[in-house]
Amino acid sequence: MHHRYLGRGPKTASTFHNGNVLVTLMHEVLTHAEKSLTENGQIDAVKTIRHLFQETMAADFREAVERLTGRKVVAFISGNHIDPDPAKAGALKSWAKAYWEGVHPHNLGGGYVNFMSDDEGEERVKASYGANFERLVAVKRKYDPENLFRVNQNINPSA
Repeated sequence: MHHRYLGRGPKTASTFHNGNVLVTLMHEVLTHAEKSLTENGQIDAVKTIRHLFQETMAADFREAVERLTGRKVVAFISGNHIDPDPAKAGALKSWAKAYWEGVHPHNLGGGYVNFMSDDEGEERVKASYGANFERLVAVKRKYDPENLFRVNQNINPSA
């Protein structure tokens, strides 16, 4: 998608999620012209141009995320941070997790269990299945008591 709109895509990208927040960090995405501008102190101009392109691409981004995740996008927040140091990706991931913790009190509590991270815990799984959770635990105990099928977050038969 970036290639179609900007003439090139990122050199690398990493995507992670926490709950119902999906974050993609794109690395080495600036065009030669944008790199030249940032090297000459025009970072704000590049951010402005990038923001305008993101507004232009927003519908396509939403469609792609919905198609790839099978989930409805309820908010599309896109920003630019121009920092050539990939070692700062951990700090950006921490920011995204803190952001999620800030918006989490306003969501419905459940989520798509195949996209949950390991640190989200059983309470989040229970919230995702709602009133069906106890019935699904009974099914799990009957058909998978050894918890053979336990990839991603799952219903534990001992729950």
